[in-house]
Amino acid sequence: MLPTSLSERFLRLFRFMDRNSDGVVEYETDLLEVAKLIAQRKFPEATPDYQELFDLLARTYNWENTRRDLDHDGKVTPNEFIQGHEQLAKQMAAHPSEGIAFIAKAAGGFFDILDLDGDGYLSLADVQDYADAYCKGGDWVAANFTQLLDSAAAGDASTLGMSKALFLELVRQFWFESDQTLPGSHLFGQPAETSW
Repeated sequence: MLPTSLSERFLRLFRFMDRNSDGVVEYETDLLEVAKLIAQRKFPEATPDYQELFDLLARTYNWENTRRDLDHDGKVTPNEFIQGHEQLAKQMAAHPSEGIAFIAKAAGGFFDILDLDGDGYLSLADVQDYADAYCKGGDWVAANFTQLLDSAAAGDASTLGMSKALFLELVRQFWFESDQTLPGSHLFGQPAETSW
């Protein structure tokens, strides 16, 4: 059984990914549009580079959603979402080095896609565009991004934004650390009222 803190985080991510806020995550209505918007952000739509990136994102989102869809009805419920990630958490606990390598590959590749100018840092615009693709943009994104940088980047502070190393550590904390005082526990959520 997952710690409550992780279940709450996964539920927060579920709500973020539920683009149309209908209580389920579906490939066609929620994720396909996100793949299109992220690919369009990187390349003009009628180019081979756009099509290659769109195809990669669409396949990845489809695979992830199918993996989470435990009853195979095409819709992922909050409970299925949490249960699907419980299995990942168990695998990470059993095989931490393989889990870290997986995060570096999967989340690191996604970082490279979001890093529009390719400078090795996510800017606020990169993160805001990601949230906007899910129809979840707003002032909270800037506040959360700034608070994450301020609290997490003591040794990795940069005026350029969030480095890949910091991003990967925040992702690891979000997915696998139950400690709510860690900065990564606050990804995909409103900034905390108190400092972490």
